[in-house]
Order: sequence, then structure tokens, then C-alpha cells
Amino acid sequence: MLSEDGNLNPSNFKKVIWGVMLALIAIALMFSGGLTALQNTLIIVALPFSIVLVLMMWSLMKELYHEKEQMGLAITPDRYPEKNQPFKSYEEN
Repeated sequence: MLSEDGNLNPSNFKKVIWGVMLALIAIALMFSGGLTALQNTLIIVALPFSIVLVLMMWSLMKELYHEKEQMGLAITPDRYPEKNQPFKSYEEN
């Protein structure tokens, strides 16, 4: 935590203080503007995180495509249907 200078086990006192502060902010938003103010605040706070998630998805797709090209992976069926004939399932054989 930033308030503990990198210590991963903060004291219980600081945990309680952070919890109380967050609860007071939520209560203040509820009293000042109601549920819409609280919802608008959550949307505004979540916007940067959603941008990061989109960038992570883009990066994953880019890396998966790159890995497919490097390894020469391709998914092909074991057999193809004959011309102008519907594909028969394995159960019909």
C-alpha cells in the first residue's frame, strides 16, 4: 500500500481508516446528489480502467496472432466434404 511505504501487511488501524474514509465518501455522495451522483462518480472513475482493459485485450490478440505465425499453427479439418454434398458427421459413418 502506498500509505505503508510498500509494506504488504498494513496495520489494522490503517485498514479501518481507509474503510471509514471510503464509506464517508459514498455517504456524502448519496446525500449530496443521490444515487445518480454515486453512479456518475463510479462511471468516471472506471473509465481509465476500461481503457487499460481494452489495451490489454488488443495486446493479447496481437501476441496470439504473432505466436500462431511463429509456430506455424493452423487448424484444419481431417477431411473435407465432397463437392455439392452436405458434410457428414462422424456418427453417420
